[in-house]
Order: sequence, then C-alpha cells, then structure tokens
Amino acid sequence: MANRRTIRIAKIDELGRALEALPKRAPEVLPADDALRLLARKIADAQAKGHDLKAIASLFAERGVAVSEEALKASLRPKKKPKAATAKSATTTGAAKESKANEAG
Repeated sequence: MANRRTIRIAKIDELGRALEALPKRAPEVLPADDALRLLARKIADAQAKGHDLKAIASLFAERGVAVSEEALKASLRPKKKPKAATAKSATTTGAAKESKANEAG
C-alpha cells in the first residue's frame, strides 16, 4: 500500500480561515455586451443630451474601444427573460387532452 500524504487538522483549520478571509476579486475584463449593459444608463443619458449612437460609438473608438451602433442599440434594449414554456405548454396540453376526452365521451 502506498504512503498517503496527510495534513494536520490544525493546518486544515488554518487554511480554511485563510480562504474565508480572502477578499472578493472583481474581474479585470468583461465581455463587451456586459460592459455595454453596465454603461447603458450613461449611454441613454448621452442620447438625452442630443448625442446619437454614431457619435457615442465614435467616442468609444477615440478611447480605444471599437463598438458598433447596433451593439450600442442592443445594450439599451431590456434583457430578454427566458420564456416559461413548460408552464404554458402544460396548460395547453392539458386543455387539448380535456377537449379530446369531451369529444369522445
């Protein structure tokens, strides 16, 4: 039987406390669509000041971030929520079965 490596319980406790004490790290980069969603309110504010999406895209490009007008527009749309298809289809299926049962009976 091979020798198994062991770790003292006190060391495990120490490591556990050290892990718990670690601060939360913020990511250094985000996907472009997430970044634009974070900036959506400020993009909308710039539009309210009379700046169109072309001008805003140019501002981004001047600062080293290439972004299309379409990407900016998409960031201003509400994020789509996933459809609850299971509840709807279950209701529809149940109604169809009930209708067939009534026809047969």
